[in-house]
Amino acid sequence: MRHLFAICAVSALLAITVQAGTIKGKVSFEGTPPPEKSITEAMKSDPNCAALHANGPEVMTEHYVVGEDGGLKWVFVRITEGLEGQKFDPPKESVLLDQEGCLYKPHVFGIQTGQDLIIRNSDATLHNVHIIPGRDSKNPEMNKGMPFKMDLPPMQFEYPEVPLRFKCDVHRWMFAYCNIVDHPFFDTTDETGSFEIKDVPPGDYTLSFWHKKMQDHPVKVTVPAEGEVEVNFTFTEDMVPSRDR
Repeated sequence: MRHLFAICAVSALLAITVQAGTIKGKVSFEGTPPPEKSITEAMKSDPNCAALHANGPEVMTEHYVVGEDGGLKWVFVRITEGLEGQKFDPPKESVLLDQEGCLYKPHVFGIQTGQDLIIRNSDATLHNVHIIPGRDSKNPEMNKGMPFKMDLPPMQFEYPEVPLRFKCDVHRWMFAYCNIVDHPFFDTTDETGSFEIKDVPPGDYTLSFWHKKMQDHPVKVTVPAEGEVEVNFTFTEDMVPSRDR
């Protein structure tokens, strides 16, 4: 009987996977984005950081990274409604957050609850990883020094949170934004503003677009069986907070 149940469960999972669709699209910015600020001068507070960029281009903030064709980078896209009551095992693959060149890389990323996060220091200088949960968060605060090139033991998050902020107290310009969800249907836009979410069960969903400065914006979407749906979203200049204008 247990064997039969297992076969049925696997068959159901395969059926869902075969019928699954894809959500893809582009996030754009319309208007003139606020100018980025140089952090090269601030890096001189640590000679090790300054040396890492001595021969490179000026290091800039990454608040509104807009490409030549208007694509907006670092937007976290995920399903926020339509998956209620479903549970998803975390991926076996780990997510890497690196401190390289005295910057967090990637600047914005997603991870599933229960998935391993590897935090690395690739620089030969002191960093500290300070995780700052939101006001109503159930995730714990953490503050650990990483005095040399090293990895911290893998860690996992139990509770969804968008975003969970990372900072380095040693280097005030270093921030990263970790977005934790309890399912695998998310992506972060690349330098062209593009994203792709695969293997989505067919159905009606709310897809939300989160930007660290312009916050969350939901869009309704219907995912066809074994098909592809394109969802594009545009952030506009009037969504920029007044402090950045």
